[in-house]
Amino acid sequence: MSSARKLWLRLAALLVVSVSILLWAGGEIFRAAPPIPEHVLTEDGYTLGYAHLNPEQQAGLRGRLQQMVRKNTHDAATGTITLWVRPNREPALLPTTA
Repeated sequence: MSSARKLWLRLAALLVVSVSILLWAGGEIFRAAPPIPEHVLTEDGYTLGYAHLNPEQQAGLRGRLQQMVRKNTHDAATGTITLWVRPNREPALLPTTA
């Protein structure tokens, strides 16, 4: 067997092993993904969902989300990100910070 043929076979084996590892890792990432709920309910049983909103509410939500996503609050000098948190959620987040 020529040396060029051996190199091609090694390359083919390397590609097969590499793609197999990537497929396996992708499957593990897919299995470890957080669950996506079909329904979101309030404590009193009211169903929350984008489809249940009227067009005006959908437009308002879409606009607020675009502003939140596009706003970059990263401060490179200090290495911090500033999050906007509703005042009623702040006490719930404080125990989780170090």
